[in-house]
Amino acid sequence: PCVALVLALSPLASCRSTPAAPDGNRPALDRSVTPPFAESAERYNAVVRNYDHLWSGVALRLKSRDPESGKMVEELLDGHLQSVAPDRVALRIDKLSETYAYLGCDPDRYWWIDVKAGTAIVGTHARATPESLARFDLPVQPLDLIELLGVVPLDPAGYGATRWSKDGKRLGLFARSRSGNRLVWVDPATFEPREIELTDGQGRVTITSTLTRPERIPIDGEPGSKARISTNHEIRFAEGEGSITVRLLGPENRRNRVRPQAFDYERLMQTYRVQEIIDADRTPDEDEER
Repeated sequence: PCVALVLALSPLASCRSTPAAPDGNRPALDRSVTPPFAESAERYNAVVRNYDHLWSGVALRLKSRDPESGKMVEELLDGHLQSVAPDRVALRIDKLSETYAYLGCDPDRYWWIDVKAGTAIVGTHARATPESLARFDLPVQPLDLIELLGVVPLDPAGYGATRWSKDGKRLGLFARSRSGNRLVWVDPATFEPREIELTDGQGRVTITSTLTRPERIPIDGEPGSKARISTNHEIRFAEGEGSITVRLLGPENRRNRVRPQAFDYERLMQTYRVQEIIDADRTPDEDEER
């Protein structure tokens, strides 16, 4: 990860005055200067702080290639999302008006509950791999999901870098991620996220999310807020032809009304009457040794 970030670093220029815009309304952005990472991360965090207790209905569209027919297939689902940044996620997935599955995590574990089958695949964040996640019908780690939705803050004191896009229209912020690095492309005027890339430990892009359709988001305790959140997220996987579209429906920041039960592992196992727990951390070799 360090090598990938070092290669992406742009030289930081010394501070200097920013030229005025022709219309005189606000300063023009000087693309010859790369803003310091810490300052940029703070500005980004001021935006995503508006999403720190996210509650929203969701519409999901999953596209994948059927292994038998070889044709691309599409599945439409809906449900409900709750997240408390940076490490709690609860995504209830419904199919034909019935709860079909539950994807979630707490600070230590993640899980996929198949409600009809009464089974749960459970693993620890530290040992999550693409192979273990491939067992999920929605093959994305919960912590990666909320990073791809653009609701997780960056660490201003951590190792990071910034760079301009080739056309100068976006500012990129590099930082550590769960399994590698995260590159967040923001609108340099508002610092709202527009595209997010996750890479593995070798710096290879594994998942990309494009964020569009910003809408106002009501925030508990801030009736006059004009904060916006992107409501459409096109998530694409580098390997294969699969994609996930996540549409947020009526998103809110429910700072005072989040239900901790949504992230309670033991309670969820009881609520959904899970009869079998599959250890996602075990490798095939370890299973054979049992």
